[in-house]
Amino acid sequence: MKAFSTCVLALLLSAGVAQAQDNNASTEQAGDSNEATIEQVGQTQVADVFQGKADARAVTGGLSLASEAFILQTGLSNQALVLQGLEGGLSEFSLSTVDQFGEANVAQIEQGEENGTALFSASVILQDGELNDAAIEQGEDNGTSELSEAIIEQFGTSNTADIDQGDQDGTAFESSAAIYQDGTSHDADIFQGDNGGTAEFSLVTVEQFGESNDANIDQGDDGGTAAYSEAAVEQHGSSNDAVVDQGDEDGAAFEVVADVFQDGTSNDADVFQGDDGGTAEFSLATVEQFGDANVADVFQGDNGGTAAFTEAAVYQEGEANVADVFQGNDGAAFEVTAAIEQFGELNLATIVQGADGGTSETNDATVWQDGIANDALILQGIGGFSMVNGLAAIMQFGEDHIALIEQSGAGHTGLVDQVGLNNTATITQSDN
Repeated sequence: MKAFSTCVLALLLSAGVAQAQDNNASTEQAGDSNEATIEQVGQTQVADVFQGKADARAVTGGLSLASEAFILQTGLSNQALVLQGLEGGLSEFSLSTVDQFGEANVAQIEQGEENGTALFSASVILQDGELNDAAIEQGEDNGTSELSEAIIEQFGTSNTADIDQGDQDGTAFESSAAIYQDGTSHDADIFQGDNGGTAEFSLVTVEQFGESNDANIDQGDDGGTAAYSEAAVEQHGSSNDAVVDQGDEDGAAFEVVADVFQDGTSNDADVFQGDDGGTAEFSLATVEQFGDANVADVFQGDNGGTAAFTEAAVYQEGEANVADVFQGNDGAAFEVTAAIEQFGELNLATIVQGADGGTSETNDATVWQDGIANDALILQGIGGFSMVNGLAAIMQFGEDHIALIEQSGAGHTGLVDQVGLNNTATITQSDN
């Protein structure tokens, strides 16, 4: 059975005609192969599409099969809401699309929520303007998001985007979430498998172009699980901030990848894997930064957490950059690897493994610096509970460099190689 519903409300017919205000359009459809389209022009308009229930606000367990929902709004302060297969219902092979042009608009799409399921479904939100807000939820609240996709694209300034998949005891399986933002002062947040949820074989990407943008990705945090999943952030511009959390706060991250790329000045990148009582195993964290005055921090297995067979790598090119890698501090790090490469001047690199009451075993730390007046510091087992078989190596090319290695424990190897003028190197080794 196929039904088609079209509502065209508050149209701006010609110049000199006032835009319509405070109009409401609502479409409710139960069954399969439904199509709903709502188009509105004006301000303070509301558009709702409910698919998968006989009465979307009262009856549970609806089915939205091979259905499509499309909302187009142009103007100011408009609201769009699409619900498919909620409250124990099923959204399968369904597509939801919301396009909004203007300012202060709000768009929300929910698929397979509240014990529901989103299977082979897709949600897309496009917003062009200022102060817009977009949110997509799939498989939340004990729900399931499987083989589904969520995409948000925003152009302008001060827009906010949020995607949740498999959170709050939900499941995200082979699902993908992507946010693309072009402009200034944007905020992007993606959550997969958090709050007791699970994210497996899933992919998250955030791309931002402009200045003062924020990107935040959480996978398997707050008691959740992230496995065989990947998170990637790419930012071009200045004063941007990127944060990736995987398996933190009593969560678990297994064979996950976190990748942050930033091109510009005064950018900040933070990656957390298996921290705060969490676990990170067979995982990889990489940060690449090009420009000046950038900061990169990677934390694996810190604050009571555990990092095993994990790798952290930071690459920076420019001046006055700072790179820090912390593994197993006040936690545990087993067979982990940390590497920092810096090219330029006045850069600082720090690697700390198994310090502050932490445990570290059979770990490698390497710093490579090429330029002028760079500093490198590697600490292994300093103030830690146990640290054995650590390898620390610093290689510096250029002038006025400082290299410092401190190792506490047994079976350590420390190496400093400097080529150039006026360089200083210190290696200190002691028992626990």
